[in-house]
Amino acid sequence: MKPPRAAWHDDTWFKFRHPSLPPFAEFRHLSRTGNIGLDLKGIRSELLDPLKSVLDPKMYIEPVGSKKQNASIKTKVGAIASFDDFEAEKEKVEAAFFFADRVVRRG
Repeated sequence: MKPPRAAWHDDTWFKFRHPSLPPFAEFRHLSRTGNIGLDLKGIRSELLDPLKSVLDPKMYIEPVGSKKQNASIKTKVGAIASFDDFEAEKEKVEAAFFFADRVVRRG
């Protein structure tokens, strides 16, 4: 695993990968907003339309990237309000990992 990179002040995006996924796929958890998604670099979102029928009800597909050139399978897991008390936010962190596990096991 690579060590954490230097971050901007209040940077709260966490990226992680699963070894079974291709290199262009990574999870991105935007913890302050509660969004988590499986970002697929170089994949247009309309190519994922056939998957909509198998996604969980709260999951959705969204174009992402500066030019909306990538697709992301996303859900909301609840915003993390404070990084000072893990126990208070633990349920949201677990929900993010549950989403990641669910997406990987479906694939």
